[in-house]
Amino acid sequence: MSLPGWELVMKPHLEEKFNNSWVNPIEAEDKEDLIYKYIVAWAYAKAGKDILAFMEEHKRAADHLEKKERGEESNNFKIGG
Repeated sequence: MSLPGWELVMKPHLEEKFNNSWVNPIEAEDKEDLIYKYIVAWAYAKAGKDILAFMEEHKRAADHLEKKERGEESNNFKIGG
């Protein structure tokens, strides 16, 4: 299953966000602002990770179904001939 928009744009964007979701404490106006920025960064990273996992899971399922449809993957649990 080919998803060029996903592979070229969204996936790298989300990976960048959850791999580099650090907060610069110098930019915070006060303690509450710093805590807010940490929470937002964490939430963004968590959402990105969840979306990546969701897409990868569904991409694997779609690839499996496409292979099965083309007869490239056999059903090991088939009963009988």
